[in-house]
Amino acid sequence: MPVLSWDAAGPRHGGPQSFQVRIDLVGCRVDLAGHLDRRTVHLLHDAISTLLLTDGDTWVVDASHVTACDPAGIRGLGTAYRRALRHDRRLGLTGAPPFLHQELIRLRLDHHLLDGDRAATVPDPLSV
Repeated sequence: MPVLSWDAAGPRHGGPQSFQVRIDLVGCRVDLAGHLDRRTVHLLHDAISTLLLTDGDTWVVDASHVTACDPAGIRGLGTAYRRALRHDRRLGLTGAPPFLHQELIRLRLDHHLLDGDRAATVPDPLSV
């Protein structure tokens, strides 16, 4: 199975920072690990560009190992979603950690990006 991966490392707050992207070309899947922020969001963009070269019409981004996400990272996820739509593809986000899940809810992107099971388990604030 063709798999590509990138790793970015650099200093952050006095310690090492690591971000990893793994692309499964056959499964049209991108696995993210580490801090998704302004220094690493370009790797997500590159991964989506790579998926555009495949014939797959449904992409999956697994964020289960994302440890932090700043506003640039959130924008990067939204941009990836819009790029998929512009190219008649679908993009789903799986494994979103609670902090990312809450941010997607706040921005009303949860029903667009999160897989159906996860989005359905979140209570509607208006029904409480």
